[in-house]
Amino acid sequence: MSVAEIGQLHSRYVRLSDKFKAAWTYNQFAGGVYKNLLLRELPYTIEFQAIYDQIRAASDVIQSSASTSAGPMMDSCDRSLDAAIAELVEADTLISPSVLRRFFEGLRRQDEKIIFNIIKFYLYAGATEGDRRDKLDFLFTRVGEDFVEERGEYSPKDTLELRKQFQSLTAVRPPEPAPQESIVQLIRTIRSVREQVQAANSFEELTRSNLLARAREVKEAIGEQFFHPDVLLAVVECNITAKNKFSRVYHDEEKKIIDDASRLLDNEQAIARGFGDRNPDLLAEMERFKEVKQEFDDSRAKHNVKHAVISRLTASMNNILAQLDRGLEPSEVESVSDDFLLEVQHADAVNRVFGDDPLLGPALARIVGALDPFDRGLSPERLVEEPAVAALRLEPWEIGAFQKLFGDGAPDDQDDLFLLYLRAAALRMKIDDEAHQLSEVPRGGETPPPALLQNVKESLDRAKELDLMFKECLQEGVHLSNSRNLHRLYRSRLRLLRGFSGLWLIYDLRASA
Repeated sequence: MSVAEIGQLHSRYVRLSDKFKAAWTYNQFAGGVYKNLLLRELPYTIEFQAIYDQIRAASDVIQSSASTSAGPMMDSCDRSLDAAIAELVEADTLISPSVLRRFFEGLRRQDEKIIFNIIKFYLYAGATEGDRRDKLDFLFTRVGEDFVEERGEYSPKDTLELRKQFQSLTAVRPPEPAPQESIVQLIRTIRSVREQVQAANSFEELTRSNLLARAREVKEAIGEQFFHPDVLLAVVECNITAKNKFSRVYHDEEKKIIDDASRLLDNEQAIARGFGDRNPDLLAEMERFKEVKQEFDDSRAKHNVKHAVISRLTASMNNILAQLDRGLEPSEVESVSDDFLLEVQHADAVNRVFGDDPLLGPALARIVGALDPFDRGLSPERLVEEPAVAALRLEPWEIGAFQKLFGDGAPDDQDDLFLLYLRAAALRMKIDDEAHQLSEVPRGGETPPPALLQNVKESLDRAKELDLMFKECLQEGVHLSNSRNLHRLYRSRLRLLRGFSGLWLIYDLRASA
């Protein structure tokens, strides 16, 4: 056997040993998670000692005169190790990103080799999509950050050293080559999101702008180039900025949330006595509030408070307080029509998903009122032909966005695009109504009501904001890989622009007069 062939065998042996070390480390990690966090037995039994002995035997053969048999031996080792990794990947489905985060936040910072090997495990296994992408996102960030005690926040490690580490890790499964301009555009997109997060000055601003959801969407849309070392550096910097910003603004918000929640719980019985018999929706909202409050308390106890949990908790409290602020005494509730209560219910549903949005709230409530009576399992293509729905002139994917956001589960950080579709649809409806009202004002006659002109101006301003969001989705290449999504984005955007331009022309004519 030639020197070159022996060298190739040595390279195979080094990779095989590294792959075994990654699988063994993940096995140790899974054992700790299953025992201490999931509180159940491991669902597999793997003879790691036997696989290790196989690999050692192959190593010995490489050095002997029988080195020609080392190749088939290593093939056998690879098959055994791949079978073991497949079982580990199956067990990994029960370990959510939040569970993985809790485990590592309990480890000492110097245990970095464990993280290196678990990253390699996912890469060797080819398990890099969905929840596992979220786990890798956390693990790479853990590698790239240092906690600065003096400032009480995280900072990125030295860029040159970190890039070398990322190159070494991703060499296990390097991404497909991509044009340099494509990599540069991805990095610019990520840094743009990072700058927007950094500019947020309050928890409310961070929530209203959906910046954290936007950051997540951008990262998910990167694809395989997520593992390009330079892209990873930009992702880690963005994650660290978001973590520091969330920690800073949440610290100011936490006391208010806890105080408001405590007041509601203290007055739960009084609310039930005063409103319960005639306002079951309020009691149902109180039950939802208590569930989210428990989730919030649990996450605080685990030092794992998430932005989505806080958003749901504050939205639920706002819904309850809004109903109480309306001052519905029991005697008054009796005279309230069913239609009014239904409108209130739809408005509350909108508030839970979209937060407080006085401008688009009524139009969003109209969409909810039209779609809510139908079964969520009906296809959007069928629903779009229903008379009550057809009157709103919705696109099928906008109906699908409603079904996703107002389905059984609470909205999560992946629903940002659905929120954009529905906001655009609601604004189109509002723009059409206002264009009709303006056009009915005789030209050269009476002046349009100032309130109407102000409403129109606010609609035009909001249309510019939503158009910018559509433009970012299209120009930054986030959805370009999916032609169906690309078509939907263009169509929803152009329909909004058509309504905007028509309303602007009428407004310009009437306002200038």
